Amino acid sequence: MADPTDRQRILIVEDEEHLLESLRYALEKAGYEVAVADSVEKATPILESFLPHALVLDGKLPGE
Repeated sequence: MADPTDRQRILIVEDEEHLLESLRYALEKAGYEVAVADSVEKATPILESFLPHALVLDGKLPGE
C-alpha cells in the first residue's frame, strides 16, 4: 500500500480565482497535495520549495 505521506504534489498557476479553486478542490479530492499561485512571480518561490511532480499552468497569464 502507498505511503499516505508520499502524495503526488501539483502546483496550479491560474489568475482566475474560480478556475483556481475548482482545480484545487478536484485535485485535493482526488488525493493530490496542491499548492496554488495566481502569477508566475508568486509561483517561482513555491516551485523551489514545494517541488511539484506536475504543474498546471494558465497559458495566458496577464503580463506574461
